[in-house]
This record gives sequence, structure tokens and C-alpha cells, in this order.
Amino acid sequence: MAFHAEKKLLILSVLLFIVIFIVGIVIYDDYGLSTDEPTERTSSFVNLKFILRKVLGEAAVPDPLKNYPELETYLDNEYGVLLQMPVALVEYFSAFSLDSQTVYKIRHLWVFLNFYLAAICFYQMILKRYKKRLPAILGLIFLVLSPRIFAESFYNIKDILFFSWFLISLFFLERFVFSPSVLNAVLLSVAVTIAANTRVVGFLVLLFPFLYLFALWLQKKIPFGRLVMLSIVFILVSGLLWIAFLPMAWQDPIFFIKEVIAEFSHYPNIVGELYLGNLVQSDHLPWHYSFVWLGATTPLFYCGLFLVGLIFQLISLLRKTDDFAAAFFDAAMIFCFFIPILLVIVMKSILYNGWRHLYFVYGPFLYIAVSGVAGLLGSGKRIVRYGFLGAALISCFLTIAWMIRNHPYQMVYFSPLFSENAKDLFSKDYWYLSEKECLEFIAAVDSDERIVVSGDSEDLHRNLAVLNPTDRRRFAPQYHGYGGTPSKYYIFNYTHTSGDEKSVPYYRPVYHVRTEQMKLATVFQREPMQGFWGSEHIRAVRSATNPELLSNLYDGDENSAWKISSGETGRFEIEIEFDEMVAFSGVTFYSPSSGDGFPRALSVYTSTDGKNWSPVEILYDGKMDYVIFPVETRYLRLENETYFSSKPWTIAELFFHQ
Repeated sequence: MAFHAEKKLLILSVLLFIVIFIVGIVIYDDYGLSTDEPTERTSSFVNLKFILRKVLGEAAVPDPLKNYPELETYLDNEYGVLLQMPVALVEYFSAFSLDSQTVYKIRHLWVFLNFYLAAICFYQMILKRYKKRLPAILGLIFLVLSPRIFAESFYNIKDILFFSWFLISLFFLERFVFSPSVLNAVLLSVAVTIAANTRVVGFLVLLFPFLYLFALWLQKKIPFGRLVMLSIVFILVSGLLWIAFLPMAWQDPIFFIKEVIAEFSHYPNIVGELYLGNLVQSDHLPWHYSFVWLGATTPLFYCGLFLVGLIFQLISLLRKTDDFAAAFFDAAMIFCFFIPILLVIVMKSILYNGWRHLYFVYGPFLYIAVSGVAGLLGSGKRIVRYGFLGAALISCFLTIAWMIRNHPYQMVYFSPLFSENAKDLFSKDYWYLSEKECLEFIAAVDSDERIVVSGDSEDLHRNLAVLNPTDRRRFAPQYHGYGGTPSKYYIFNYTHTSGDEKSVPYYRPVYHVRTEQMKLATVFQREPMQGFWGSEHIRAVRSATNPELLSNLYDGDENSAWKISSGETGRFEIEIEFDEMVAFSGVTFYSPSSGDGFPRALSVYTSTDGKNWSPVEILYDGKMDYVIFPVETRYLRLENETYFSSKPWTIAELFFHQ
């Protein structure tokens, strides 16, 4: 009976892997473009250019690569790109003829394939440890039904590639622990070095084979000579491969290692992060940041199993056991989970975008959770076994149902304890993947050949790369408020906004990208303007600065403008006289196409006689668009302090909103 049960579980395992692979192949191109992807693509080309030049000579560098920076002066030259080189080579051997949409589809597929390999290793790792397929099957299901990890396994080309190879390294660590041979030492060294090429913390795994060998020697299970020999294998293989995998290290490995250590010790990226309802800086995170993010974004059932598994493992470690290899590996998994998090807390490391820099601890987290699975399944009480299986079935069903309903935005999953208030507490779509759907909506409903669309970040421009070429060419992207003239559409992302409600003066919401829990982004469309142009009611304009250009403010020509001369700084003012009393509640500044000339520090005053002036409250500052407390006036004074002399105040036309 047991044989037939194991055979059925083997068939189930194979079917699960087939289903996972098919699902990945079907949906890998559903996701938008994450922030890191273009940067990592650039880094891979910079390294490829360096390799071609060093190995084959200058003539081997194709023209498209010549436009990329030199590796020696490249800002991110200390980061490895070994795992991205295969997809860079796909572009190289296709003579860089692939469209950007195709390029990023290939990259998404590549990230998934690495994750898929890691899933196989995770399954085998559990199977070897517990020698039963059911815990391995459940571990595999929990890994794939981890909504955030699953979604990011298609586009997160740094953290998930590292997560995958860190997990693969643990697989080979287990193989070495159970069979400390030279071959397993070499395989472990290779896997660890591949992982460390992405993030140097991958070398953490190498701590454990040294400790294990030392423990075996103390127990007189191996001679001292074998300890030394295997240690040398680890040091030589991992050291030589690490240098070989990092082209920047080829010329002076020692100096490069010092530079890498210095860089990672003082990582400079300081950003704001919405955490528990407050915007906190990435260099001043509370100690509980990592634990809360992990717990808030992981299904509750897995968290419960982790606690149960941790208790089982600690109890097991305190007992005397003949299976030292299994006990050591269990302890290693506990350390692999807790050490990185504790180091982050103690060293006050800079984290941002949730806990993505610590995704690699999720493999050990699930391993410990599976220890809870094994313990519960091994219970002598049937009610415990079947109760657990029933709870597991319900949890998996609820999780996969949520993932399907909210595809492709599984990356904003929050567990039921946090889901109701998550939109107020945490950063949301910090990869700005929802920009893709927003752009696709606009392209579908707007037939204009040129569509001006604005956003608040570079990610809007990036996501154009994954649209089809026909739609991509129709868009003219700009930063909101910087375009010189108002954009027809404005895409707002709620990532760092507490809540998911947003109103934008002179725009109306026409489309929302959302999950069941929250809005991720909103498309706003410019409303028909109600009011009057300056040319309709302005009688005269006075200013001590470039008075000969003042008529350009209201001549009806957006190509002619009044502006402060380049290099001037200080406070400047313009006094406008209308031909009659006029009422308005806002003003839009039009400037030439560069869009850099918006006022940097605007103050507004009104007067009925041109002598006695009263300040007007500015209710909204949108760089080009301003909402003020409604006024009725004959005279208007606009004062502006210019902080950037290279981008002086420039006005082509004025529109007054009523």
C-alpha cells in the first residue's frame, strides 16, 4: 500500500511540475516592466562590451554596444551580471535586431526558468531530508503559491535570480552535508559563486561547509587532511570563479574586492518608504521592518507552519540524534533565515521596496515551515494529520483563488490580517508595473496619432518599452507638470500614498488599475478647460525683468515667451492689469516645449486699485497648474523666486480657470 501511495505521489509531483511550467509559459509576458530591468540590461551590455574588447579586440565590439559606457567608469561596475549574460547574448547573436517588447519578454521568461529550476531543487531538498514525497509536494505548492514571490519570478531580475540561486546553493549544501565529497564541494562552490555574483551575501552559504567539516573532524569522523583538502577546494573554486565571473576584477582582484566591500558597507540609496502608515527613510528603518513586511505579505498558514516547524526543529536539535547531517542542515536553515535579518537590524542596513532585498531568506523560511508539515503529518493522532491537511487545502485554495483573480498583480498581496488596511499602511506597486495596463487602456480608447501622457516617475517612460511598437510610437511621455503644456492624460501611482484616493485639479479619473484590496494606479484625463486665456482680458503687463518680452505672455502664440535671462537668480515679479474685474480660481502656465520654466516658488497677490495688494492662498501647486482661493480682481501680481538659474522662469501663455 505504501509503495502504491508513493507512486501516486510521484505522479502527482510530475503533474505539478508540468502544470507550473505550462502556467509560467502562458503568463510570463503578462507583467509590466520593473524599475530594475532596463538598468540591469544596460549593466549586462556594459560588461559584454568590456569582455568582447578584452578577449576579441576592439573590432569585435558591434556598433550598438559602442554607445554604452566603459565598464571602468560605469557607476554599477561592482555588480555581477553573470545570470543576465545569457539574455544579453541572445540580443548580441540576433545583431540587436529584437524589439524592446520581445527583449523584455525573453528576460521575463529567463527569470521564470531560473525560479523553476530552484523550485525543482527545493522539492528535491525536502525529499532528501524527509524521504517522503508529501512534505516535498506541499513545500513546492507553498513556494509557488507565495503570491509575491511567484509574481516577481517573472520580472525581478535581481532579487529573484539571487533568491533562485541561493536556494539552489542550499540544495547543493544539503548534498554536501549528506555526502562531503570533492564533487559535491565543487558543485556547491559553483552554485554559491553564481549566487554571490548577483549579491555578495550569497557567500553566507559557504560558512556552513567549513563549520560542518570542522565538526566532523572534532568528532573524528574525517581526518584533518581531508578537512584541509576540502576547505582548499572551496576556497580555490569559489575564489577563482568569483573573479572570473566579475570582469571588473580581472585587472586588480585585491583592489576590486576592497572597493566592493567599501561600496556595500556604505550603500548610498536613500528613498522614502510607506511603512505602517508613515513615510520613513530607508536609512532609518525600525528594527521590526523586515519581520513585519515578511509576515504581512506571506499567507498566514505558512507563517503558522513556520512557527510550528521552528519549535519542532529546536526540540529536535536539543535531543541527541544519530543523524548528525540532518541536524546540522536543519540548524543551517535556521541560521540562514535569522542571520541575514539580524545583521540587517544590527548594522542598520538600507532596505526599501518592502523586503525584496531579503527574499533569499524565504527559502529557509519555507524549509522550516515544511518541518512543521513533516511533524504534523507524523503525528500519531489522525485528527491532527487530517485537520492539518484540511487546513492546508483551504489555505492553498484561498491563495490560488486570490492569485487568479488579481493576476498579474500578485506582488501586492497582503495576508488577511493586513489586507483591509494595507493601502493605508504599506507601499504598494513600487515596481510601477501597473503603468503598462494604464498605457494599454489609453492606447485602446484614444485614436490620436500623438498622445501626450505624463507621470511622476521615469517608470512611465520605461513601460512604453513593453508595449507593441505601433502603440509605443503614438505616446509622447513627459513628467507631470514639466511638459510645457498640460498632458492629455496623467497616470498616478499610489505606491507611496497612504490610501488609494486621489483627485487632480483639471483632470478627471477615467480608469483604475486595482486589486480587490486597493487601487494601484489611476488614469486621469484632462477636462475641457473652463475659463479664459490671458489674451482675452489682459490689458497690460509690467515687470522690471525683460519688459520687451512681456507681450509674449498674451499674444496667443505658445512658441513666443517671456523669460528670465539665463544666469539670473533672485525674486521676480509680474504685474498684470485686466481690462475689467475678472473672477478665477486657478491659473495654468504654458511654456515652450522644454517645460523647465515653471515657477519654483510662486506667490500670488491681487488688488482692485493696483496699489493695495492682498496675498492669495495657493491651494494646489502642480508646477504648471495652480489652484488658488477664488478671487475677483482687476490686478494680479505673480512673484517667483528662481532657485535654478539654468532653468529660469518662462511663460508663453496664461490660462485662467473659472
